[in-house]
Parts: sequence; C-alpha cells; structure tokens
Amino acid sequence: MNILITGRNGFIGRELEQFLSDTSHNVIATCRMTLDVSDEAQVRSFLEGHDIDVVLHAAILGGRRKEPDTFFDFVDNLSMFKNLVKHSEKYDFMISFGSGAEAHADTYYGSAKSIIASEILKSRNLVNLRLFGCFGPTENDNRFIKNSFNRLSRNEPILIYQDRHMDFFYIDDLKKVVLYYIENFYKGKLPGTIDLCYEGKKTLLEVANEIKYLTSGEVPIIIKNKNPAVSYTGDGAKLTKLGLKLHGFHVGIRKTIEELRMIENG
Repeated sequence: MNILITGRNGFIGRELEQFLSDTSHNVIATCRMTLDVSDEAQVRSFLEGHDIDVVLHAAILGGRRKEPDTFFDFVDNLSMFKNLVKHSEKYDFMISFGSGAEAHADTYYGSAKSIIASEILKSRNLVNLRLFGCFGPTENDNRFIKNSFNRLSRNEPILIYQDRHMDFFYIDDLKKVVLYYIENFYKGKLPGTIDLCYEGKKTLLEVANEIKYLTSGEVPIIIKNKNPAVSYTGDGAKLTKLGLKLHGFHVGIRKTIEELRMIENG
C-alpha cells in the first residue's frame, strides 16, 4: 500500500516512517516544508498527484503543558484535519492520532481534538487512535519519562508538578496497532475510535519510582503540588479485544531505559 504520513518531524511521525519503511508498504512522509496540510490547495494537489491508500495524520500544533496553546494552533489543527477529510475520496482511510485532551475542551488544543474526534465518529473511513502519553527513547527531552531519566542521569531530582494517574503507551506498541489497522481495515469491522492504553493504571510517582528502580538511581522525587490532579487515562478494553501481542508498559519502559543508557554511553 501507499501510505502518506503527515508530521514526519514529530516523534510519532518519525517513528512510523522508519518502521513502515521496513515493511512491504511504500511510505511518503511529509512535513510542513514539503506539504503544508493546513493549505487546502496543497493537499488537493498532492492527493491528485499521488496514489495514496492510507493517510496517517500525525501533524499537530500545541498540546504541551509548558507551552500555552494559541487560537492559531486551534485553527491550524482543524484546518489540517478538514483539508484531508475534504479529499477523502482520494484515499481509502485515514488514521488520526487523537488525545486524552479531547476531554479538556477548555484549551485550544483540547477543543480542536474534541471536534476532530466528533467528526471521526460520523465517518466510515476515519479512525481515531487516542493517546494519553506515548513514550520511547527518541521522544522529546521534555516529555516526562525521558526527562526523568535525563535528570536522574545528571543526579538531579525527578520533578513532578502534580501527581496523577496517567496512561503511557510504548511507541513500539503503537506501531503494532497502526500496522494491524493498515493490514486489517478491509477485512472486517474495527473500532473507529480506540484508546491506546494498558489495563493497569499508574501514577506519575509510580512511573518515576520504576525509572529509579531500572537505573538503580538514588535521586529524590519532588512533587511540587501535593494535591493530586485529575486522572489522564483511557479505557483499554477495545484494545485488549484486538488480541494483539503488545510489549506492555513494564517491558516498554525497560527497553526505553536500556536504549537511553546505550545512547548515553555512546
């Protein structure tokens, strides 16, 4: 199949490009410089000029705690999605990577994701793979798991702004789910919306302690705000029913720490 990936410079887009390029599928990965998905004319021209079977829409703006979203992020996120949907006759189906922020429509990012999730429910060839936290060794340095490892490596305290239950999903398991959808979408009814999370729930403090255990670290864990925050979790029942052999959180974080230590040691 011919697969278009948007947002190739992001963590998920970059990882999917590398993974799917090693399969039998033909991958075309784009970024804003090669295809500005917020420009409807560019999207139309691209899809008319390429024979695309599947779109993996990983391009996003905003959604980071330390970088406030703007109204322009809201507009761009909706524009990118709507431009791809407007020309959905040019491909078989599209996977959009949703977010637990869909439940928090009081932010520009969450509001855009919520609208997108609602639109996907109305369509037969759109899929929402909803993530709450995706991790792996190549994630951004400011993401919780990698940031905690880096701070521990520098013998600095691990910082938690506010403890909460949060679902983290291993990047290699995301790849398995995406490939399963690509290769089975035509064979039968798959969930149009699915939470990518494991059955067991962990707090940020428990995750931090697991990182300490895996690295034999001795740094303290500092929780700045002692009041627990609202859980940021999903329901893994639909994912479990797919019957995929996933690594799971414990194996995923162990493999991530192993790779980060190898990178650190050169």
